[in-house]
Amino acid sequence: VLPDSKLVFDFQPQAVPLNFSQYPYPIFDDLSLEANRIAYLQPQAIDEPWLTAAARYQASLGRVADYRAMETRLVTQPGDVKENERLIVIGTPKTQSAIANLNLPLDLENGKLLDAQKRPIPDDAGVLVLTTTAENRVPVLVATGNSEAGVAKAVQFLV
Repeated sequence: VLPDSKLVFDFQPQAVPLNFSQYPYPIFDDLSLEANRIAYLQPQAIDEPWLTAAARYQASLGRVADYRAMETRLVTQPGDVKENERLIVIGTPKTQSAIANLNLPLDLENGKLLDAQKRPIPDDAGVLVLTTTAENRVPVLVATGNSEAGVAKAVQFLV
């Protein structure tokens, strides 16, 4: 083996099953040799509840990251996310209009999330969903609810 020798691996990326059993993966990969790249979807109006929930979640990712590199940025629409990033959507369907365009297992009606019986989810209940962008390339973590209290509970559950 010479000093200028190199190894080339030919591989095909494969889809990862999206469930919370391996959380924080695929949002944060603690085995990655590269920096984890996180993009937060900015709501239409940044307010105190969103800042609190986003800061709380970012702090928990920082604890998971420990010494590993992590890059974070804000995006204004899901299409701005690059393939090597992970998208975090925090907020109610009213403050995050992009939630309506994501493939969620819950229905939306009049800006409210509905349960399996087509009734609105209680305001104090948080909802966590792992999904992907429309192109199925970028994992998306959605922390939502029908009120800011529900969003805060969803984020608190992850933290």
